[in-house]
Amino acid sequence: MQIESYIGSYSEAEFSHGLCPNCLKELYPEYYEKIKNKLE
Repeated sequence: MQIESYIGSYSEAEFSHGLCPNCLKELYPEYYEKIKNKLE
């Protein structure tokens, strides 16, 4: 289950969009490096 689905199920939070791996790499390179193995 994606985190967005879980949070949406147990709260009133709504998510409008996420980040694709390329955008994550460009916008947040420090986070991308930490999780890049999980994205492949």
